[in-house]
Amino acid sequence: MPTEGGVGAGAVAPKPSGGVTGDVSLRVFGEPMLSTANGWVRINGNSGRVLCALAATRAGMPIDHLTEMLWPQGHPRTARSALHVHLARLRKLLDDATESSGGIAVMRRGNVYALDSANGVVDVDLFESLRRRARPLVRVSPEEAEELIARALELSHQPAFAVGGESVNPAATDQLLLARLDLEEQHAEALLGARRLADAERLAIDLVADEPFREVRWGLLIRAQAMQANRANALATFRRARVELVNGLGIEPGEELQRLQLAVLADDVSALGAAAAPADLVGELPPPSLVPLIGRAEELLWAEQVLASRAPLVLLGAPGVGKTRLAAEIGFRAAENTDVNWLDLSGAAFSNPTALDDAVRWARRHPGGLLIIDNAETDTEWAATVMVAIRRVAPRLQVVVTSRVPLGGETATYVVQPLAVSNATVERGESHDADGNEPDAGDVDGSVDGPAVQLLRALLALRAPAAAIDNSMAVALVSAVGGLPLGIRLVADLARAVPADALAARSAALVADELGPSVEAVLAEFAPEVGEALAAVSVVPGHLDRPLVDALAGADAGSAIGALIDAGLVQFDVSRPEAPYSILEPIREVASAMLDRSGRRDAVLDALVDECIRRARGVDLPAPPEKLAAVIARLTDDLPLHRQAMAHLAAHGRDITALRLAGGLEAPLYLAGQWAAATELQSAALAIDGEPSSVRALVHVMRGRPGPLHCMDVGHQTIARDMALQLGDAGTCARATCYLALTAWWEGDDARAIGLYEEAARLAAEAKIVFVEIDIERFMGVAMVTAGNFDGGFRAQLRALDRAETTPGMEALVPHMLMYLGHCRRATGDTEAAEVTLDRSRVAFEKASNMASLIHVYAGLAELAADRGDGPAARRLAARGMELAARGGSFDYDGWLACTLARASASEGDVASARAAAVEAVAGVARGWVGETHRVAAELAAVAHQLGDAPAAARLIGLADATPDRRELPFTTPAERERLRDARSWASDRLGERADSEVARGASSTLSEAAARLLTLPSA
Repeated sequence: MPTEGGVGAGAVAPKPSGGVTGDVSLRVFGEPMLSTANGWVRINGNSGRVLCALAATRAGMPIDHLTEMLWPQGHPRTARSALHVHLARLRKLLDDATESSGGIAVMRRGNVYALDSANGVVDVDLFESLRRRARPLVRVSPEEAEELIARALELSHQPAFAVGGESVNPAATDQLLLARLDLEEQHAEALLGARRLADAERLAIDLVADEPFREVRWGLLIRAQAMQANRANALATFRRARVELVNGLGIEPGEELQRLQLAVLADDVSALGAAAAPADLVGELPPPSLVPLIGRAEELLWAEQVLASRAPLVLLGAPGVGKTRLAAEIGFRAAENTDVNWLDLSGAAFSNPTALDDAVRWARRHPGGLLIIDNAETDTEWAATVMVAIRRVAPRLQVVVTSRVPLGGETATYVVQPLAVSNATVERGESHDADGNEPDAGDVDGSVDGPAVQLLRALLALRAPAAAIDNSMAVALVSAVGGLPLGIRLVADLARAVPADALAARSAALVADELGPSVEAVLAEFAPEVGEALAAVSVVPGHLDRPLVDALAGADAGSAIGALIDAGLVQFDVSRPEAPYSILEPIREVASAMLDRSGRRDAVLDALVDECIRRARGVDLPAPPEKLAAVIARLTDDLPLHRQAMAHLAAHGRDITALRLAGGLEAPLYLAGQWAAATELQSAALAIDGEPSSVRALVHVMRGRPGPLHCMDVGHQTIARDMALQLGDAGTCARATCYLALTAWWEGDDARAIGLYEEAARLAAEAKIVFVEIDIERFMGVAMVTAGNFDGGFRAQLRALDRAETTPGMEALVPHMLMYLGHCRRATGDTEAAEVTLDRSRVAFEKASNMASLIHVYAGLAELAADRGDGPAARRLAARGMELAARGGSFDYDGWLACTLARASASEGDVASARAAAVEAVAGVARGWVGETHRVAAELAAVAHQLGDAPAAARLIGLADATPDRRELPFTTPAERERLRDARSWASDRLGERADSEVARGASSTLSEAAARLLTLPSA
């Protein structure tokens, strides 16, 4: 097979340059190349593109995504076959190279393909490993860090995942390019730490030339020059940096460059950031920030109270949460009255025998002072030893410790939380927030931005004043970085050079990358199961409840979760007892990457699937009305979990499990009015390829009846019937045929509906499914009534009702049958029997908690009350129905209820209430089912008649005449038809020759236009 160009896939190429050593099995920096016994094989063409795609997405790619990647402009009909050829060819190349490559292979899980490099080395993986290992060593052991960085840079001298010069995954390529830029800067930092100042200066000059808008590079050059006593050159470099930034970006140098300029002017070498000598652990406070501390008033007050009691204070929290900044502020405030010193353990060499003695000597000289120990997690045992030693010689000494892991002992511990995105609404008379700041004058509704947004605004004012970031975007940005001060500072820095619309994605990725080594370093202090628990719960974004945590991390993971909460890696919100756990999004991204590397993601997602199935089976329905809102809320909260589970099942082609999950959720979501969610999950399950099966046919039946009659889907019911016939599944075939008949009845074709019901009845009898038999008989009776066969139709319904009431297990059918029987009585004018029957169904639905049907019943009862002139009862019943509809769910009955309420109010002379209800009726149709337009227009015409507004009545009559009657339940009562005749006759008499023009005007109007006079709105 010919390749696209260059060396063909499988051709032996010279060993690549750039320092790729023999322990690398596969290279994807530059053109993809595979190590073999005969040298390096270059893999070009589509085989190379597939290889790069799998190397860039280590979690694997579904076959459809691989197809789209190979043919982004549209794939041929034979695309899948061609892709399998490329995969087979690639597998052969990898198999042939197994002995020398270490066993890199393409694995398949369901319809997902992934690259397995467990027994080999991919250069991008080695690059990431070297980068992670080097980062924490830059300050502690710069010589070792420099060696690791140099090797990583040698690996990455060309763009990754590219074939023929074009990246197959531009996002992954860009991420590695950004990582290389960061690594180049760490290289210069390591050279500074190793005191190779001339080498650092030469490297920094090259770095600035390559990327003149990355301010950290200018800072490295200034530091290298100043540390060599080249003060004039350092200041000249600052001036060049300012010119470059102002001319190129229109911004002034940032806070760090300004700080370095001040340090050079003051000849303050210590402020240039050189690593502290091992024997000089105790030093001064870090330089103050140009931005005041925001949002930490409560923490500062608590710290002041703890320190007054002389108890050591330990500030715990996640990386980047601002522990060091808070400790520094405590130190700045204490320095006004006492001696303060700073002990930073992150760069300390603890093998130095004088380190502890230095700390003790300082404590003896300053027995009433304050010692701040920063980054104690570097060596918690040593930090605890320091605290014990200095407290022994100076009992009154105040101690503040920052750590990412608990220290134990007799300390007061405070877990520092991220900054809140928003504050609660300020009550009238409250003029200041927790830090004593006045609310923004523009907050006319009394809401005040949280400290996270305030910090971002303050940093933007200093670092990127020209950035176009409005308030909603600021909230989104600080939310994306979890309210972490570190993340907010990175957002402000990015805003100097990154367009506003790209900030959110870039910021989240950058913060996750920044936090990665720190999070992994924290987890290294705990038992392995702690990291495994964090990785497991990372698959679910948002809030988690305890059963979900147990399902993902294991029922015995309680102590691990507790340790994660103590370390600030998992948040625990006591104000959300139903789901108190959550992970900050940047930390979740880090933990998710850890899960991918461990190869456990599928196992965790399998556990999520099992939990979703358990929850689907355990939904507590029917529920009493007072508990129904909680059940609906639980279902709503769980929907993201079910979507995740469904996506996992789809990725692995597990159609039967997906269909069972969707089927198990159908009844709870249906009864709760969550029809859109039910159909979404059913559609997702049906989209998974699979053989015809009874469960697939049954889910097609469910998908074809998503709730309201006007949402019936004939296509799905037809597929279900054909599939069930093919499988010999008479029961499912009967269900599908019944719903096809129901659709025909709703469309007004009573004869076809009755014929389909007869067919469905034969199938149900063959399957001996009593429930379906009874359901079919009652629907056939309804169709007979609307077709004019009142006696036969009522006999059929009563026979089905009697059978349901006397057959065990049929209780759920009874209220539905009573409701339809009651509506049929209404349609034939038997109002007394209709009211008795509907009230019986109301009582039953109240117990069963079927919201949609209960609202139907209230609407029918309200209409009957209004028809008999009982305004108070009609208003009460309609209001109750609207109250239920407002509780949640996709109910489309507001228009029907509200126009009945308007009619009842008008009959009592309450014009204001009648007009208000008319407004709600029009709005209800706009929110819900527009097929109710005819009914609402006709009923509001009757209201206009009652209120004496003939033009409004005529226009609404015109709209009703011009609009097909597609109401949800097609039962038109004699009283309704009589009201419309009366309104038509009255308007014609009142308007005379003008009546026809008003009717014509209404016929060409929308509902809101036709009702404008009635609603006291301006006419269109």
